[in-house]
Amino acid sequence: MGRGVVPSLADIVVNKYKLRADVRSVHISGMGCSAGVISLEVARNLLQAAPRGARALMVSTESTSLINYTGKNRAMLLPAALFHMGAAAVLLSTSSSKSRFRLTHIVRTVTAAQDRVYQCAYQEEDDVGEMGINLSKELVAVAGDTLHTNILGIGSLVLPP
Repeated sequence: MGRGVVPSLADIVVNKYKLRADVRSVHISGMGCSAGVISLEVARNLLQAAPRGARALMVSTESTSLINYTGKNRAMLLPAALFHMGAAAVLLSTSSSKSRFRLTHIVRTVTAAQDRVYQCAYQEEDDVGEMGINLSKELVAVAGDTLHTNILGIGSLVLPP
């Protein structure tokens, strides 16, 4: 069944509020905090094909209890100190008259094709078989490079030439 929670949060919401069968529900997991931006993009894309007045609720949660490491490897203990639980939600609409804000741009920077990026936060077993997240010493540099690339992408969309 994998590591995901069954039923998914999306299914729990649909069941709790007895949503209609034509409601589209998407569950994205295993992406960490980047799932929020990915979910926002999915919701926006669904609304682009929806009729006027359609709405999309995007709920993003971060549950660090899934990476509860009990071993002694320092690199694998660090995620518990850095990452915490949290949640956010946003209601998107195709109706501009009922909206407070306008979503104009979503910029995602995908860098996982580079090995140093791909391996900077990696789930694996330690020397005694305890599962955890291993953070590479490259993490700060990788995060800085990715943020720089992302800011350049956003800047070209919102700043004057």
